Amino acid sequence: MCNRKKNGISPSNKGFTLIELLLTISLIAMLAGLIFPAMESMRTQAESTACASNLRQIGLAVMQKVQDNGDIYPYIEGVPSEPIYAPEDGAQSLVDTLKPYGITDKSVRCPSDVKKGNYFSQNGSSYEWFSFIDGERSVSAKIYLPEGTLVLPLMRFPITADYELVHTRKRMNILFADGHVDSYTGPGVREDVRKAVQEAGY
Repeated sequence: MCNRKKNGISPSNKGFTLIELLLTISLIAMLAGLIFPAMESMRTQAESTACASNLRQIGLAVMQKVQDNGDIYPYIEGVPSEPIYAPEDGAQSLVDTLKPYGITDKSVRCPSDVKKGNYFSQNGSSYEWFSFIDGERSVSAKIYLPEGTLVLPLMRFPITADYELVHTRKRMNILFADGHVDSYTGPGVREDVRKAVQEAGY
């Protein structure tokens, strides 16, 4: 009778042994080591996707603005605190220029930028506006180089981008004048322009 179970519970089921606890902890640590990097990769990819979505919205707004502006690109102050245009040019910040077309502060805030260089807090936008397109006609936008005047198709004409390589694998998102967005390494766009210069015979 002394070997009978009490309350239906065997002595061997009272809890984990020390070895079982150590094995469980080791297994959890191993799984965490696999899961956390994957979650971080998913987070950074989601930030890059949100950034690209912002740029596409900006691209649509720019095209609407150009259409309403006689097919001419507006003058935009990329850094309003350091203006490059005279007051009579009527240049405004990116947000103020495109506000009538649905662009807000949230539209120009890149999640990756605010965790790194944070140009959003410095300049009011996470994106650098390329002023060489300001005042150009949309059908024949030009880049003026020491070698000569270069006319680029809109699909190869960058108009705004991340200030720095803030995205995974040291990349930046760039909006082109035709409205599409690509992810480039640092020299990507410069290399495109260099090739265009060569193809133009300069």
